Amino acid sequence: MSVSVNKKVQNLSSKEKTGGSVKVYESVVSSIVRKSVLGTEGVVRFAGNSLVDNIAEFVGSKTMQDRAITVEMGEQSVSVSVQLVLQYGVYIPDVASTVQRAIKAQVEELTGMIVDKVDVTVMDIEQVEEEEAAE
Repeated sequence: MSVSVNKKVQNLSSKEKTGGSVKVYESVVSSIVRKSVLGTEGVVRFAGNSLVDNIAEFVGSKTMQDRAITVEMGEQSVSVSVQLVLQYGVYIPDVASTVQRAIKAQVEELTGMIVDKVDVTVMDIEQVEEEEAAE
């Protein structure tokens, strides 16, 4: 599930008529999604599909995260899908709902686009290191 970064563009209408246009690339929406998700309590990281993805995440590569984010841009709207690893012990439906609301709110607020749907796939759960040290 990879995102074709910078391939699709959404033309937005500006609130003020300035004679120009506003365009938002798919990669911009992907960046907003990334920040929204990683700021959500209970999310450990984006899910990797392979050993290469896990190594890429370790060295801080954004490409792995982009493979866990799918953005589909329509004429007037956008749909998002994310694959996540959540913290062990959280109530998965609550965290998934919080992620959906955060993505929808941030994308709509920052781009003005309508978010049709946000699909969340929980690929794994992990014990957070801070909790292990406390035990």
